[in-house]
Amino acid sequence: MIKIVLAILFFSLNSLQGKEEKVFRIGIVPWIAWTPLYVAEELGFWKDLGINVEIINYANIREKINSFIHDKTVLSLGEPSDFLPLLEKGYSLKILICIDCSLGADKFIIRKGLKKDEIKGKRIAISSYPAGDFFIERGLKNLKIDPKSLIYINVDSPTMAAEAFLNGKVDGAYIYPPSSFIIENKGNAEILFDSSKFPVYEIIVCKTQLVEKESFALQKILMGWFKAVAWSLREENLNRFHEIAKRRMYFRRTNYELENFKKTMKEIKIFSKPSEIEEVNRKGGKCWEYFKGVVGFSVRKNYISSKIAPADVMEQKIWKNSMKEVFK
Repeated sequence: MIKIVLAILFFSLNSLQGKEEKVFRIGIVPWIAWTPLYVAEELGFWKDLGINVEIINYANIREKINSFIHDKTVLSLGEPSDFLPLLEKGYSLKILICIDCSLGADKFIIRKGLKKDEIKGKRIAISSYPAGDFFIERGLKNLKIDPKSLIYINVDSPTMAAEAFLNGKVDGAYIYPPSSFIIENKGNAEILFDSSKFPVYEIIVCKTQLVEKESFALQKILMGWFKAVAWSLREENLNRFHEIAKRRMYFRRTNYELENFKKTMKEIKIFSKPSEIEEVNRKGGKCWEYFKGVVGFSVRKNYISSKIAPADVMEQKIWKNSMKEVFK
C-alpha cells in the first residue's frame, strides 16, 4: 500500500513539473514606444491569454544583445541594424513584426550658433551601433554635407552623448529622449535635423527555432501587445500610461516628466490600426524597404560583409494571425 501511495506521489510530482509554465523573456533598452509591454504585463493581457512574459530592461544595447545571444532573453526589441551583426555571424533570426517608428524623437543636434557649413571637422557623439550612423548619413546627405567630413566619437548610450556635449567634449550628437531633454532644457543646442523626415523603425526579433517550436505562443505575445497598444493610445489612459513608463522603464531617471512625455508621444508612431500594421509589415512595405536600406548602408560601412534579403528574415504568418484574432 505504501509503495502504491509513493508511486502516485511520484507521478503527481512529475506531472506538476511537466506542467511548469514557460516564461518568455523580452529584452529591451528604455524607449517610450515600448511601454505597452509593461501595460500588457500590468493589466494582465498576457495572463488572460495564458502566456507568461517577463520584461528585462537593460542599460544599453550591448547588454541587450548579449542577453539575447546567451538565451537570457528569447525576444529582443530594437532597430534592425542592432541585429545585423548576429545574422552575419550565422545566427538564424526572424523579425516577427515592426511595432513603431521614430518620427521626430531621434535628433542630430549641434552647438547653438554653429552654422551648418561650420560643422566640418567637428566632433560628434554617436552610439557604436549602425542605427544612429544610418540616420546621420541620411540627414547630412540631404543637407549636402559629406558625412566623412565629421569626426565621430563612439559612446555607449544617449546619456553619455548628452554628457559629452554638455562638457564641451563634442560639438554635436545623435540623441533621443529622455537624454535629449537634458540638452534641450539647457538651451545651448540646435536641432540640425530629426527623424520626422528620416524615420527610424523598430522591430521584435527572435531566433528561428523559437518560431518553429513556439509559433502559437508568439502569436499570443503579439495579441497581448496589440491589446496593450490600443489601451495605451486612449486619451483617458495617458496619465496611467506615463506613470507605468516612469515607474517601470525610466526608474533610473528623474527628468521624464509629463510635459516631456507628451512631447515625445507626438514624435513617435506606435502602429495600432490594422491598416498601419499591414502597411509597415507586409512584403515590400515600409519596414521591408527600411531593412533593405539599412542593410545596404551596413555593407557600405563594413558593419557586415554581405547583403541580407528581407525575405530571409521577415516572418509574415505570426503577426497576420495575431491581427486576425485581435481585430476580428
